[in-house]
Amino acid sequence: MNARFTLLSVVFALCFSSGCSGDDLSDAEAPPKNYATLNALVEVEKNNVIGPLAGAKIYLFEEEFYQEQFTNVAFEGTTDALGKAKFFTLEKNLYYITVVAPDGQQKTTQEDTPARSITNFYVRFKQ
Repeated sequence: MNARFTLLSVVFALCFSSGCSGDDLSDAEAPPKNYATLNALVEVEKNNVIGPLAGAKIYLFEEEFYQEQFTNVAFEGTTDALGKAKFFTLEKNLYYITVVAPDGQQKTTQEDTPARSITNFYVRFKQ
């Protein structure tokens, strides 16, 4: 009985000092995060011709209040020559989005971004 108590004490001490637990996983075995991806397409319409809008700024906010105050930007990106931008590793289920064209025009929207999803949204500005 005394030897068993000593053995249990040693095992407990080793686990306590090394931080082991019943659900310890190595980095290779860690479950993937439930991230979402958001694809943006920003276009411009000029003289009834629609094309991509490069250089538009896209801001993602986690709360509508932050969007209204333009504070606490969670993610920020700029559209490429094709009018596209991608946001990865999104953890929230909803983002409030502000898109600012190079000429200063702004559009706001919100998009659902469920875990492990790919959400596409587009915005069109008129010139």
